[in-house]
Amino acid sequence: MTSKNKERTMAFELGGRADKFGNRYERRYFVSLMAKVLQGGLLSVQSEPTGDDESGTDIIVEYQGGRKDFHQCKARNGSNEHWTTSALARHKVFQHIKEHVKTEQNHFVFVTALPFVALNDLCLAARNSDSCQRFVTDQLTTHDRKNLFDQWRKNLGLGETAADQEQAAFYLRQFEICTLSDDSVEGDQWKYVLGSMFTGNPDDVYDVLLNLTENDNYGKTLTAGILQQYLEQRGYQRRLLASDTNIPLQIERLNHRFKSHFRPIGDHPFPIQEAHTVLQTILAGKNVLLLGGAGIGKSGCVQALLDELDNEHIPYLALSVDQKVPQGTPEYYGEALGFRASPVLCLESQLASGQMGVLILDQLDSLRWATRSCEEALDVCGEMLRQVQALSCSGDRVVRVVLVSRKFDYENDLALRRLCTLAIPEQSDLWEQIKLHAWDEERVEIFVGKERYARMLPAMKRILRTPCYLYIWQFLEDARKDNAFTTPVDLMKEWKTQIIQHGEQKNIHADAIESFLNDLLSLMQETPCVPEMALPGNQQVQEFLISENVLYRNEGCLAFVHQSMADYLNVECWLQDILHRKKVEELLPSYNAQGPEYRVRLQMLWQVLLRAGTTLFLDRAESFLASKNIRYYYKCTVWEALGQIDVPGEKIIALIRAHWNEDAWRETILHRVFWGHSAFIRQYVAAGFVASWTDPTALWLLRPLVTSDQAFVREAVLPCIGKTPENDQNILRLFWMHKNLERQTVELCLQILKTQPTLGLNTSEYESWMETCPDKAVEYLALVFGQTLSHQEYIAPKFMELSQKRPKGVLETLCPLVIEASKGEEVWMQWRAYNRHYDGVRCYVKLIQDSLQQLVQQDLPYVENFVVNHLHTVSWLEHEWILKTLLLLPERDATLAYQWLMEQFPEHFLDTTSPEERMMTYAAEVLKKFSPFWSDAQFDQMEQRVVSYHSPDMLENARDRFSLKAYWPYWGSLQEALLPAMDPARSKSKALQAVLQRRKEQGFGDVWYKKGGLIESYIVRSSIADHAEKLSDAAWIRLLTSDMPHLSPRGTIQQHFHRPGLESSPREFARTLENFFVTEPLRLAGIAEKLPEQMDAHYSAAILNVFAKKEVFDAVGFETVEAIAEKFTRCMTAEMEYELASGFCGLLINHPDAPWSAESYQRLRFLAVAHKNPQENTYNITSSNDPQNKSCQCLRDNVLNSIRGYAFRTIAETLWKHPEKVADWKTVLEHGLQDLHPSVRYAVIDALAAVSRVDKPFACEGYWEVLQQDPRCILHYTSGWFIMQLYPVHPEECRARLIWAFEQSETEQDLVRNAARILAEMCIKGDPDVHAYLFQRQYMPEQAYGILDQCFDDLNQEPKNTAAKRLLLYTLQNCQEIPQHIVWQHCREPGPHDPDVLRLFVERCANRAEYALIHFFLESRKENSPAWWENLYTFCARACADATKGYGLAADDFCKLPFLLLETAATVQQREKALDVFDETFRSNVIQMENFLRETNR
Repeated sequence: MTSKNKERTMAFELGGRADKFGNRYERRYFVSLMAKVLQGGLLSVQSEPTGDDESGTDIIVEYQGGRKDFHQCKARNGSNEHWTTSALARHKVFQHIKEHVKTEQNHFVFVTALPFVALNDLCLAARNSDSCQRFVTDQLTTHDRKNLFDQWRKNLGLGETAADQEQAAFYLRQFEICTLSDDSVEGDQWKYVLGSMFTGNPDDVYDVLLNLTENDNYGKTLTAGILQQYLEQRGYQRRLLASDTNIPLQIERLNHRFKSHFRPIGDHPFPIQEAHTVLQTILAGKNVLLLGGAGIGKSGCVQALLDELDNEHIPYLALSVDQKVPQGTPEYYGEALGFRASPVLCLESQLASGQMGVLILDQLDSLRWATRSCEEALDVCGEMLRQVQALSCSGDRVVRVVLVSRKFDYENDLALRRLCTLAIPEQSDLWEQIKLHAWDEERVEIFVGKERYARMLPAMKRILRTPCYLYIWQFLEDARKDNAFTTPVDLMKEWKTQIIQHGEQKNIHADAIESFLNDLLSLMQETPCVPEMALPGNQQVQEFLISENVLYRNEGCLAFVHQSMADYLNVECWLQDILHRKKVEELLPSYNAQGPEYRVRLQMLWQVLLRAGTTLFLDRAESFLASKNIRYYYKCTVWEALGQIDVPGEKIIALIRAHWNEDAWRETILHRVFWGHSAFIRQYVAAGFVASWTDPTALWLLRPLVTSDQAFVREAVLPCIGKTPENDQNILRLFWMHKNLERQTVELCLQILKTQPTLGLNTSEYESWMETCPDKAVEYLALVFGQTLSHQEYIAPKFMELSQKRPKGVLETLCPLVIEASKGEEVWMQWRAYNRHYDGVRCYVKLIQDSLQQLVQQDLPYVENFVVNHLHTVSWLEHEWILKTLLLLPERDATLAYQWLMEQFPEHFLDTTSPEERMMTYAAEVLKKFSPFWSDAQFDQMEQRVVSYHSPDMLENARDRFSLKAYWPYWGSLQEALLPAMDPARSKSKALQAVLQRRKEQGFGDVWYKKGGLIESYIVRSSIADHAEKLSDAAWIRLLTSDMPHLSPRGTIQQHFHRPGLESSPREFARTLENFFVTEPLRLAGIAEKLPEQMDAHYSAAILNVFAKKEVFDAVGFETVEAIAEKFTRCMTAEMEYELASGFCGLLINHPDAPWSAESYQRLRFLAVAHKNPQENTYNITSSNDPQNKSCQCLRDNVLNSIRGYAFRTIAETLWKHPEKVADWKTVLEHGLQDLHPSVRYAVIDALAAVSRVDKPFACEGYWEVLQQDPRCILHYTSGWFIMQLYPVHPEECRARLIWAFEQSETEQDLVRNAARILAEMCIKGDPDVHAYLFQRQYMPEQAYGILDQCFDDLNQEPKNTAAKRLLLYTLQNCQEIPQHIVWQHCREPGPHDPDVLRLFVERCANRAEYALIHFFLESRKENSPAWWENLYTFCARACADATKGYGLAADDFCKLPFLLLETAATVQQREKALDVFDETFRSNVIQMENFLRETNR
């Protein structure tokens, strides 16, 4: 397919694809409605209804009780990202609302993927208002809302009467925009819902219903019975889980089993506060992730939670995943548990309407040790979580989840962590982490006994605060309980010694016990719960260990009572060897067999050694670190273990210092030992690792201590303040965004900000001060006020709470600053609010206003005194906040309001800074509130003052009005705004008010006290734009045929003072006509038929523009449209107005397949040949970046923006539709080829492309003429085809022009790319000259882009593939940078992928292109071959060599690559290289080590 045909095909497909997407969107939305019918929430649904309901309705939904909703689906609004009222009107939504919404039982629902937030809010406001009057007065309080309601009303064809407003509000109440993103209708949620109701694969059930929408079911009413029968006929049976009597019994049995496996400490469980916290979190609507250290009491907390759930009568299902490991799917897991479906579905089936249930998944960390079943089990758990989400979103029964895991395993296992963070990403805010901590000493003392506890060593007391150790301790014989255990290892060893002795007393030999435990631990690598049959012949040992509370039996399986017991036994065999003077390195596999599978056990061993004693640890660690037989990433476990020490002694510090200056260890020690570990951070300066805390790394290390020990941090940094600006900034960064900063810390920060206030510009970094030191927060805002003023920085919303917490502080500290800064006429505009969003300096104004409002309720005399103290204002801002405050005062303050208003008349009436549209809005409200309570004398004085007021500029304004021959009032605006607000019962100015009201109704109201924009920026519109619907046909005809000598032309009086944007000119009247008549095409046609041939071209062009729209064209009819167009263009000349000529071309180009008459085509020929636009060397579209108008962009832009160019584009579309007419247009095309303007000649190429289908020689010769005159035409998408035809005839000339285009600057990227593609195609086809040229160059990115694009097109096409690959590889090797688009495109192609190409990608890619390779390798594992593996190895090795990359968002994915490398290693040599990558990944810190550690440990 040629480039030309490709582009034209794509142009046609774009609409087709959009239609298909819209259809897919509607079908999937319909499936969701069918699912709701099956759930019982809807009575029936109907797709594509017929009859009276057909118009504008895609779906009809019926409810129980008679409600009937009409749904119109429109996923997209063209290329727009949101909806507008005009767009809804184009899709006839308003017409459909009126057709279908007859009663309150009818609703019209517009379903879309795009938002229309303002209209949705307005509909909600209408539904929440108990009457239309309340809706208008209480909800239509802003200009935007009033304007939107007026648009709504007008589009419905309703007027301004009370009855019409009531009807418009009724339609609002019955209308809804249902905004559903593409993802939300894609089906995942509804697949789970359908899976909960029917047997079989949920994907298949969904697809069956999806197909139902296509199989001749349009117009059929589908009820639950019909849908169920349809599915059952296809083998999907309805689940009757709610009536399954086995489910509640099985839930009860599983819950009983779960409880029975808990081993309490002592006879009575202790109350656990965290269990209550979990319950409250669940009741608040969140899921819970319960974390705690090994043996910290998680099971006890869960048991206490179950008791609370029982007390609250909340159903639950508690599962311990180590007892029955999830496998396969949730369905299979449910069957393994004794259900007929997923555990989630079974639990949900037992809930009543509106009820909540709780699913508990305990012992998730145990899956980590079952390496083979871990990933599958976690996948099943993730699926269950997605089921929970889907069911909770689609019904009124809610399931909450509690996941229980060790904190260490959760934080060090990527897959486990993803279970919460990735399983339900859109619901991440519904998860709450709750962490358990060690018991307090009082609780331990109660259990142990006061006297015994007093005798214990501190180390022993610390050990017993961990419940699992307390659990083991309780089973020790009395004599053993008083032993001086100093480490948990001592306790565990004593416990095991006791077990062995008890065994011997029962004639069970120690070797039998050891052998049994070793076998059990080995099998536990496969599954946390080992079947008894896997350990035959050991019944006596089993029973003995169960009696000793070491193991428990669970339905034929064995497991440890506590995982900490398994942990100890796992490393005990190593520990025994070490205690017998064996080195750690001697226990491990050989260097090239040291895979990640041993690393977790090695971590545990170092922890055990540390607890056993520092001397032993140091001796073995030094030897381990020095060994040449141990891999680097194994050695890192030493430092990871060290970081866990609470109190590092001198020997530990000495070990660190000994390796601190070694390049191999410094960064690792910093990240694994110091970072996040306060005991080591305190030693960082004291032990001499750096000279002082001014060191940037030292300050970075202090960050974690801000949470745990701010006093130490302050003490450390205090001597460093003021050394350098950079250092002060680093100190401040320690405290940014930290919650719960102590007062002394805040004062320290303020100390720095006083000398460097610019550091405080980002207020979000300091908003946490609001919680602990609100008074200091006020001080902070005062401190950075000057910076905020000059930089217009935003103020974090949290600071707005100061109006509640410290209102007097705000007024006394900030108010004087704001007043001083806003004095004078020059600066007040800086403080003006241009919308209702508070940003920059306006936040200070809002803070002051809100503080006054708060104090009106708290301390009214304070506010009254504030107003008195501001009688003599010096800032316009004072007017704004005092006028607002007066409205809050009680009636008793009427005299105070009178006094303030009269103090400076009329200035105190004017608010120039608020977002209100008019300056006297607040003043009028004050008059309305207080004037009834003034004395007669006060009232008369105020009214007389208002009536007699004349503006100082009145005479000048009057002179301007008469000199400009325009009309606007020069007196009465102030009176018009204020007099109607005064108490009408006492008013003496009613006659004057009536005159002013009549003037206002005639459209000449207040123009002087309306606020303008900052630079008076506005959209110009006609003076009839707001009431175009009121004009009759006769009025339109008079307007369009009037010479309008009295109207002001553009540039004379577009706007005056505060009357911006209104223009009485043909141009603006034409715009109003075009916008208004789109929805009334037949009326416009009737008016147009009555108009004369000769009138202002703006109007005739606007009418043609309306008719060019497809829906209008179809509604009016071709004959009528052509007749009107013929009338307006009958007197066509070379000077025809641009607008009219363009409108005529637009009409024909939008409807090229219409049967236009010969006369219409003759007019088109005339425009193409004879119109004066564009003149030679004149361009309608220009750019300051291209003063000579030589760029390709200029060439392209002026095609459609010039009349002759537009005419030739129209001819091109005509010839594409009517190839038989080519002969009729050749003369015109020949004339166009000689046109003096390059953009017109460029436009002719479009027509030549259409001609090429009928007369290739003529088309090619024409293109050759254009190419000779202007090689920029190579930019055209058809150039590749044309040049290939011309090259055999004109090889030198074609090649020269291609090389010229190829060597243009990178700013002409489209030209360069197109030339590159053509040259590449010629090279691949074997042209020796082009081959010689291309194979001796280095390529710029755009050159490479075009060449590579062509090469990849030909790479799989015989016989071109060999030459294409040769050029492809050369280009990849010799371009400055491989375009990332090319990498992404190739990596997404289906395999197999050429290994040589991949090798060059790997060696030369940069920036985000590397992300494409990361995902490619992860998804192309099936392509595994020696070459593929070597490319993966090279990529990983290269990444490690360039440790500066970091990989950002791809870190989680990148850390999988070394594992992929190891898993796919097929030879010993490959495995060694893969393990080398593990070493280098740890050594280089190429990614965040936390990510890689989690994956490695797993």
